[in-house]
Amino acid sequence: MLQLIVFAAVTDAQRDFLTLLYEDYRIPMWRYAHAITGSPETADDVVQSAFVALLGKIELLESLHPRQRDAYIAVTVRHLAVKCNQMPESLTVDDQELSTGDDHVYGQALDRDQIGRAARQLPERYQAVILLRYGLDQTHEQIGAVLGITPGNVRVRLHRALQQLRKLLREDDHG
Repeated sequence: MLQLIVFAAVTDAQRDFLTLLYEDYRIPMWRYAHAITGSPETADDVVQSAFVALLGKIELLESLHPRQRDAYIAVTVRHLAVKCNQMPESLTVDDQELSTGDDHVYGQALDRDQIGRAARQLPERYQAVILLRYGLDQTHEQIGAVLGITPGNVRVRLHRALQQLRKLLREDDHG
């Protein structure tokens, strides 16, 4: 795929830029797409489509600060992956993150399918921070850069998302 994209670039500088872009972003883009779609094959398609879409934005991408470029690429991947209308079937959320401290509902191994179902019920802004934090293992600063919010706001959203996730899991466990 890289040769096709690089061939379509107009100048040598753009070819070099796209080659570096592909080398630097292909794997993180695939991981993000896979976290959203839950399918390796669909993630491959999303990454290919994203690079084709980004091809028309070479000049813009070259002009952006690296963090802005990261955010632009992440949004492009997210929009394409969301079109698949799937959330991952499983999320790896640490048992400690879901523990309330006083109850031991989650003392046993967590049912990842149950977590995935509960996460899909969260508002989109909470799904995004959960996916970026636990699906892509990004820091609060990285998540903030992608979403255009402060790291403090990321922490608040993550806290609230985990609160709602705990509540949904408790309801599912007792219901």
